[in-house]
Amino acid sequence: MSSQLVGGVLLLLGVQQCCLGQPLLGIICVLLGLGKACRMAPVLLALIVALGLCSGLHERALMRRPPAPRGEVTVQAASWQVQDNWASFSGQAANGVPVTGIVDVTTKQRQEIARFAGPVRLRWLKSARIAAPQNLAEFNYRTFAWQQNHQAYQVKLGKLQFTRAAGGGLLNTLQRLRLGILRRIAQLPDRVRAYAQALLLGVMNEDAADMRTDFSKLGILHLCSVSGLHIFAIVGLAYGVLCRLRVTKEACDNLLLAALPALLIIIPMSTGLLRAVVMRILAIGASKWHLPLTTFDCYCLVLGGNLLWRPQILATMGGQLTYLLTLVLIVCEQAGGLKQCLTMAAVSTPTLLSGVYGVHVLTFCFNFLLMPLFETVIMPLLLVLVLWPHCPLVGAVNRAFLFLDQLLHHLAAMPGYVLTGQLPAILALLLTLTLLLYLGKKQRWPLLATIAVTVVVLNWRPSWRVSMFALGSGEAVLIEAPFKRQAVLIGSGGNDLQLSSQKVDRVIVNYLHARGIARLDALVLAPATRQYVGDARPLIAAMRPRLLLTTTAASQTRLVRRALRQQQAPVLTVHPGTALPLGRLQLQILATSGRKTRGGLLMYAKIDNKNWLINTSVPATVQQGAVQTAHLPVHFAVLGAHGAQAGVSAALLKQMQPQTVFVEALTSGFNKLPSAMVASTVQQQAPLLRTDETGMIWVEANTVHMYRRENHE
Repeated sequence: MSSQLVGGVLLLLGVQQCCLGQPLLGIICVLLGLGKACRMAPVLLALIVALGLCSGLHERALMRRPPAPRGEVTVQAASWQVQDNWASFSGQAANGVPVTGIVDVTTKQRQEIARFAGPVRLRWLKSARIAAPQNLAEFNYRTFAWQQNHQAYQVKLGKLQFTRAAGGGLLNTLQRLRLGILRRIAQLPDRVRAYAQALLLGVMNEDAADMRTDFSKLGILHLCSVSGLHIFAIVGLAYGVLCRLRVTKEACDNLLLAALPALLIIIPMSTGLLRAVVMRILAIGASKWHLPLTTFDCYCLVLGGNLLWRPQILATMGGQLTYLLTLVLIVCEQAGGLKQCLTMAAVSTPTLLSGVYGVHVLTFCFNFLLMPLFETVIMPLLLVLVLWPHCPLVGAVNRAFLFLDQLLHHLAAMPGYVLTGQLPAILALLLTLTLLLYLGKKQRWPLLATIAVTVVVLNWRPSWRVSMFALGSGEAVLIEAPFKRQAVLIGSGGNDLQLSSQKVDRVIVNYLHARGIARLDALVLAPATRQYVGDARPLIAAMRPRLLLTTTAASQTRLVRRALRQQQAPVLTVHPGTALPLGRLQLQILATSGRKTRGGLLMYAKIDNKNWLINTSVPATVQQGAVQTAHLPVHFAVLGAHGAQAGVSAALLKQMQPQTVFVEALTSGFNKLPSAMVASTVQQQAPLLRTDETGMIWVEANTVHMYRRENHE
């Protein structure tokens, strides 16, 4: 039966992918499925194809036009996340559409939310689609929310207005149980609370950001996805307690069949949790009623059912990892622990290279050493502390977790982490298939050929690339030399209204890692405004630039001095006329500005036989004099200060005669830049491309690419 089930699942997946706009992936899965299910009855094959077509076409129709929310939104008490002056929530509209939202709250309202004991109904003003990303490699929350929960809309509230909803029924009882667990976890000390949320609930908030980074580098991030390991611990604990109470195995099975579905409500829903719960229910049912189902048969049935319910579940990294690692555990059930960990590390590598762009060569070793510790010591200990939050040992346990944090951080910093860049999805699939083929049939030549192609694709960067980010507030321009030889970033981004915009990690650092750039060769910190250097400290910590460039006026400001504190890279103060040979990039400083504009820079570079003029807040009159004195032709010009009027003039543009002008637009806050007057002035002389209209812009091999056009948005 197993071979036919595998063929049926692959056939279902392939037909769905063809309907969802992935024809190459779909055809590969269909061919593999037909090869496995060749002995299946034609009627069953036709039924699987029909199910794949219906579910795939239905999913595509919903994606193109998702249903809009109608009526009041019901939000459970456990579905609130409260911060300093705002609160986020997820709930369900009156017509059954899942939504999310954010609302400003006062201190009194925060306290009121904390006292919620049941569901509430919210009145909202308007709804809007979840915002799409504007940059390459930026986390696509719109796609993720849809793939996970079919969530497409967020609602906007003028102010928090709610009414209490009826709290009866089994569902609300389970929600109250979940709320009780969350409130018990909230009573724990900081580090114990962070580990309890991550390991028992699969929730990693801002307090666990460093933990997420370390877990990701070590290759043990799957521990923070509530899945088979957690269900195994819960079921083992239940059997142990019930057996000591002299409860028969049949009664234990009946209790687990009734109780396990409740976990899907009590613990936040995830792909791993759903798979683990349903597989355990099928295994108990097969044993109880003597059904001819192996563990692998249960695995295939659960995967097929999951695909029918959420056709894009394998498009998420969580979905891929939970099913791949479970497959390894089933196939290598009789293997030793070290071999299992080595196999799991190998099979998960393509998914990690596609999702987080790197992997540690000692991942298998970390899994072999740390998984038993988490399974046999940490998780049971956390369960005890959640049940008994005022245990006298909780302080000692918190100190132990602080020590564990330091240990994991040092392990993550060990040599061996390889940042490769983003692996294309189709190559990740081929690499996974050839790995499974090698593990199953010892055919190594397809694997070696795929690895060779992967290495070439990940390192084939034959052209220069200049990238301008769509940050909404803040500016940053990245210059990349061919084959990853140099990377220079001008500006770090930032926000006038916040000390840190938090976009540096989600946009800039993520993009650099996706391009396979582990360190910056140079970072330009000028002018000393938050739009240009507001996020310099986290950027320096993440990318460890080899050289920092600034101006005399900028270096005297508190903002730049704060960014340069505790950094180890040399700092070079540049002046007009300075020529910077940064490897193959020849960067020439044409002009600097004074204290009034916080030490801006006017830079000139020849990149891929095109001349670039990059401004960072130098006034138009100064630019005009510098360009006229140097007699330099300009093909591409980047306006500074979001295209502010002081940096643009008709005379300057007429003198430069650029082929294209770029501007990183300001879209957040009260002022929107560039203004209509500046846009009109520029467009009279040259085409103007602005990131608020195009998304991220990058120029490669002298060809201009725009994010929204490339992604058909």
